[in-house]
Amino acid sequence: MRYATREGFYSIIEMPNQPNVAICYDFTIYPEFRGQKASHSLKEHQMETLKRQGFTSAICTTQFSDHAQNKVLEKAQWNILSSFIDQRTNSNALIWGWNV
Repeated sequence: MRYATREGFYSIIEMPNQPNVAICYDFTIYPEFRGQKASHSLKEHQMETLKRQGFTSAICTTQFSDHAQNKVLEKAQWNILSSFIDQRTNSNALIWGWNV
């Protein structure tokens, strides 16, 4: 399901056969809010939504080179779980995890 705020939007789905684990994707800040720390606000909104919906863990992926997004996740206390080569872009990517 997609959730939107004034600053941007994100999507969350339940991991198949793991109802307490969410898969987070489509984390996007609208262009007019970029560079204004809106990503931190949107990440907080996402984490509150996860808690409210009863998720105890979540995962997402980022490109290794996306330093801004990686910094947002680190500040929000998500942890790098693993890395892999993204077959679409042939570049390094990270798998992040979060626990309540």
